[in-house]
Amino acid sequence: MGNTAPSPLASPKILHWILYSLLASTTLVVTINSFDSGIAKTPLLALHATLIVAVFTSQAIIRGRLEVRLSPADIPVLLLLLLIVISASYTQYTWHSQQALAAWIPFIVCFFVGTQLFNTQADVSNLLRALAVIGTVVCVVGFVQFFFAEELIVEFFIGKERRVTSTLTNAIYLSGYIVLLFPALLAYAAGKGRRPWERWWLGTLLGGFAFLLMATSTRGSLAAFVASLVLFGIMSRKQRSKPLIIAGAGVLLALAAALYLSPSLSQRIERVFGQETTSTLARRVYFWEAGYKAFRVAPLLGHGIGSYEVVMRDYRSPDYWIAK
Repeated sequence: MGNTAPSPLASPKILHWILYSLLASTTLVVTINSFDSGIAKTPLLALHATLIVAVFTSQAIIRGRLEVRLSPADIPVLLLLLLIVISASYTQYTWHSQQALAAWIPFIVCFFVGTQLFNTQADVSNLLRALAVIGTVVCVVGFVQFFFAEELIVEFFIGKERRVTSTLTNAIYLSGYIVLLFPALLAYAAGKGRRPWERWWLGTLLGGFAFLLMATSTRGSLAAFVASLVLFGIMSRKQRSKPLIIAGAGVLLALAAALYLSPSLSQRIERVFGQETTSTLARRVYFWEAGYKAFRVAPLLGHGIGSYEVVMRDYRSPDYWIAK
């Protein structure tokens, strides 16, 4: 964000809009997972990545040179990509790794173009504003499904108490989306230069996100949410306190409302630490043991990207099926 040098892309505006379209289409296409709409997500991602490469290449041809500038964020990603490629070539699960690596290519393309495009404060602000607009749509859909699912002509395949989880396919995806987006939008809302209506809009959106997060009853995301807020508070000690206090009060109010309207959450938290062999903690121990065994076999290169399911089957104790 501190790098204010001009982008090496000749006409970055069109690429900005391609990336905005990518974020909007791949998110909103799975907003309601009633008829497996997620099947369109991968083609949309590949389509936008292809458009990005085509525009980038055509602009380089027009300029007469291909210029790429690496940012500090690009180097660890390149090293990770190199490790992934080596691991995919080394693993015995070659087919799974090749399939996963092919799916990663559009993500890598979008990431590197993003680091070239969003390198000024204004660019980042526009990106966060676009994410807030998309998030608002997701939030509205989540509330509609939670409160009015009985009136909708949609087959949800889930129980009434957790019907909000059909937003963004399932509870894990929705809660993960909220946890990742929440700190960024909170920082944007508390930053300088926001108009009063923007603060009210973003504050309402953050409160809605907090409510939906609690309604998903996803325990891992709730723990990550609390940790992110603690870290955000530590990093924001020198910022203006009034917007943060107001935002914090709104989040607490939304959490309290969600707990009242979604009593299944406390029951799910209690089941984490249950003593019976079918409790969440007891069953996950089998996965942790399998992961440790798999790590000991290949500590440096791993077993290849995309091989998690087959690796778990090979190293997990058969007693898991008895506990399940």
